[in-house]
Order: sequence, then structure tokens, then C-alpha cells
Amino acid sequence: MTPFQATEDLYQSLFGGSVHLPAELLIAAVEERVTLRERSRVEAHLAACTRCRDDLQALRHFAERQPSAPTPELVITALPDPATPPELTLTEEPERTTPVLRLAETAELGTSPAPASSLRHQAKAAPRRLAWVPLAFLALNALGLGAVYRLTSSRSTPAPTPPRAATPAPRTDAAPAPELARFQAAYELQLAQERGKVAQLEKQVQALRLAPKPTLPPKPVPPIRITATPLPLPVLLPPRPSRKSTTGLGVVAEPVLAPKSLTLASLSVHPQLHWAPVPRASSYSAVLTDSVGKPITTTELRKPEWRVAAALKRGETYRWSVVPRDRAKKPLGEPQLGELTITPEETVGRISEQLKALATALDSVGLTSEAAQLREQEELLQKK
Repeated sequence: MTPFQATEDLYQSLFGGSVHLPAELLIAAVEERVTLRERSRVEAHLAACTRCRDDLQALRHFAERQPSAPTPELVITALPDPATPPELTLTEEPERTTPVLRLAETAELGTSPAPASSLRHQAKAAPRRLAWVPLAFLALNALGLGAVYRLTSSRSTPAPTPPRAATPAPRTDAAPAPELARFQAAYELQLAQERGKVAQLEKQVQALRLAPKPTLPPKPVPPIRITATPLPLPVLLPPRPSRKSTTGLGVVAEPVLAPKSLTLASLSVHPQLHWAPVPRASSYSAVLTDSVGKPITTTELRKPEWRVAAALKRGETYRWSVVPRDRAKKPLGEPQLGELTITPEETVGRISEQLKALATALDSVGLTSEAAQLREQEELLQKK
């Protein structure tokens, strides 16, 4: 920063006035030898100062009229000879409307060779026109120094500060304000509720992880109603030959009499059950239950058929289930379910036929009384 720029800044800060731009800065602006910061300073000043704007236009006009700079020899020859007296016939050039500063730095601008009379006149007039420039510069420097001295003296003697108002002592207790306490309590309550919800969810997840996997119930199979062919249990055994022979044939029949309390309810059947075979099944676990689910008999079978050994009564319903198993006794698929009902009509018909056949057999061997008893039982069955 040049001394003139520093003085200009100080003057503007103190008095708020405007200082004109120096000639060297205007010449540099015409020749475009200024920096970006100086260019912005010049443009900002020219926007508010008419005099400097006119000086800049005059310098540009002068540079356009004289594009080349004069040689030193031409300038020396144009200056007046100190040995010769001044010419009294020279006439004063009329004053120009442009400021004096436009001719102050003519030697620094690029000018072309001009006539000797014009250059001589400019060389004589320049000292008289620029005589006030050093005085103005010294005055500005004096003003700047005075302003700086006043600033430093004012800073060295600080102004009395007004007494400060007594500030209350800070609160020693850490109790928060009522609003802050309520907000903090509400926040802690909400935080505790959220933590409780998270803990409850974690417990539920842990319980689900530890709980055994639910087993799907077996698919309901529609009951298969089977009317089994009743095979009545023989109530009489065929006669067996005896070694003690009293007849001519040497054989004495020893009949086994039927019980006297033979009724329809005491007669039983043994049905034959069949089901669809299962691939890769080496055995079948069969279970037979009554109508209330009480097991009657269980067995292991190799084939998909079962002749029930237990005695089944007429008119009752039974349920059976078969589970196919592999060689490791592991179940294969779902169990097969079914129902079994012995109808009374078929039971009576089959038993009647069996009784008639036994009576005929007894008659053939001479046991007429036993055959008569069987025929009476057969008649009772038909009546009931």
C-alpha cells in the first residue's frame, strides 16, 4: 500500500470525506497496469467523484492523440536554455477546462513526438501548475499524523466505565427449574415404558425360541365304515374219538355241550380287516378301540390285513388305526383310521347257520339230545 492510499483511507475513516485519486494511479489505470484490487478501488471512486472521472477521460483522450512516448533527446531540446533570456514575445496559452493533473504526468504517458514550441511551452508551464502538489501532500500527511496522534491518545486514556449492576450470585443448589423437572420426569417415564416394552418383547422372543416346535395334528381321515363278515366263535367242538371203545367201531364220541345260558348277546365275531399297503413299510402297528376310545387289542402285522382275535359283540361300533413303520420302527406318513360296525342281522343269520350245521353233525353221530338243544337255541335267536 502506498503512503497516499494509507492517507486516503485514514482521512475517509476520520472525516468521511473524499480524497481524489493521485495522478500516477490514473495514469496506471489508463495504461492498464493496475491490479484487480486497485482497479476495483478506482472504479468505486470514479462512481462517486466527478473530478477524477473527468481527469481519467482527459488522460485517455491525450493518450489517443499521442500514442508513442517522446524520446529523451526531444524532451531535452524542448526545455528552455537557461543561458538565454526568456522570450518576451511568447503568448500565454489559454487555460484548459480540464484539471491541471491531466498535464502533470505527461512524461509518463506514451506520447508521440510533438512540435518543439508545444513541448517547450508544456515544460515551462508544468512547474507552475504542479507547485501546489507537494504542499497538498504535506498537508494531508500532517492531517493524517494528527488524527493518528488523537487516536493513540484517546486509547491510552481509557474512558471511565459506568459501575456495573450487582449480579445475583449463582445458585448453589442443583435443583432444576419446575418446567425442566417436569419435562425430565416425563422423559424418564416414557423411557422406562419403552424399555419395559423392549424387555417384554425380548422375553417373548426367547420363549418362542425355547418352546418346542408345534406338531401339526394329523389330517382328519373320513371314517371307513366296514361291515365285516361275522365269523361266529364255535360254541361246540366236534366230537373227538376215544380210545375206550364200547361200540363195534371202537370209537365213543365225547361231545362238548354248549352252555345253557347261550343268548344273542353272548355271541361274538372275529372280523377280517384290510387296508391299502404303504411303500417301504416293513410292518404295521394296528390298534382296535371301542366307541369311547378304550384300547381292546394291539398287534404288529407284516401284511396289510388283520383278522381280529378279540371277540366283538353285535350292534357295537369299534375304531381301528394302522401306523405303517419302516425297518427302524419309524412311522411312515399318517396313520390310517377306520370304523367297524357289526350289524345284528348278519350276526343272527350267520350264527343260525352255524347252529344248524352243528345240529346236523350231532344227529349224524347219534347225539340227538345235544342236536335238539342247538335247534332250540337257533329258534330262540330267530324269535328275538
